[in-house]
Amino acid sequence: MDGVFPRPACRVDQYTCSDGTCYPGSFECDGYDDCLDGADERNCQGDSWSEWSEWGQCNVNCGTGEQSRSRHCLNSNGEGCTGDATEYRLCHFPRCYPEAGSGCGTRKIQPMPRIVGGENALPGEWPWQAMLFYIPGNSVYCGGTLIGPRHVISAAHCFEGTEFSNKQNWKVILGKYLYDRYEVDSTEEPVEFNIVTLTMHENYNVGIELDNDIALLEIDGQAPVNDYINEACLDTNGTAHFNESSYCFVTGWGSLSGNVATYADVLQEALVPLLPFDLCNHSYSGGLSDNMMCAGYFSGGIDACQGDSGGPLVCMHGSSQEDPGRWYLVGVVSWGIDCAAEGYPGVYTVVKNYFDWIRTHGGIP
Repeated sequence: MDGVFPRPACRVDQYTCSDGTCYPGSFECDGYDDCLDGADERNCQGDSWSEWSEWGQCNVNCGTGEQSRSRHCLNSNGEGCTGDATEYRLCHFPRCYPEAGSGCGTRKIQPMPRIVGGENALPGEWPWQAMLFYIPGNSVYCGGTLIGPRHVISAAHCFEGTEFSNKQNWKVILGKYLYDRYEVDSTEEPVEFNIVTLTMHENYNVGIELDNDIALLEIDGQAPVNDYINEACLDTNGTAHFNESSYCFVTGWGSLSGNVATYADVLQEALVPLLPFDLCNHSYSGGLSDNMMCAGYFSGGIDACQGDSGGPLVCMHGSSQEDPGRWYLVGVVSWGIDCAAEGYPGVYTVVKNYFDWIRTHGGIP
């Protein structure tokens, strides 16, 4: 995601390798060399840790999630290890849901459940994905989500500065699968729009860095609905509820590496479970506001990255033939520490906090 912060010093509950890499404290003296120089396995004082607990339940009931186990320090003299340690690993739950056939949050392409995130999407699999093309830079700078025939939600930080806040410098492209604006094949039916109105939240960055990181774009035509273009749902009635067991994806053409600006040739998707606010806020040293949420994996490896900013975090609601699933826009890609870094899952703007704001500016009837 574009709002990427530099990696801070390791937390007190983490082990710091000589090259500055942070690992969970439980990695020290666990019998495996995690640091390149093996420093985490030196000066170990026998069996100072208890046995690991059994692995806990997977935190999702569809697709890929995360489970944890813990152990505690047995040393009474305060030397060596201290406190408790937690370890995470990915887990897979194969049962997923039937999807509705038409209306918001539906798609013609319904692939088999994915085992892990971070892979190529299929053409038309995420039809609400918008590409925000910055004309002066001749490049895709951010993503967005179609929420209505003429409105797209994105992140406010994509439009910071005089040039980026100029609506004439942007094209909104719907129905796109390939990263190259000018390359089109039979798997996509792209439609380009100009921006009529670009509204950044008036309290963006007031008091807290990247707080209220949301923007509403009005386009100069009505988006068609077809196999490759459709709008995501908004839970304006408050009837859809999402938690750590929800089935959620983040999508975009962003960088495939936090250290190298190598962007994806085709739209990428990552299955990312929602995470408890308190636990994630602790990872970020209390730096989150109530307008922020986290999704991803504490173990790292799967995340949004530079260029994904403003794009959708969507979750499915509905779990039976009587109540088939629809995809709802739950979050907007906002910021994080590095990309897919262990201990620092992605941070997203909480969309439901802005329904009144979106309605005020015409994005919701």
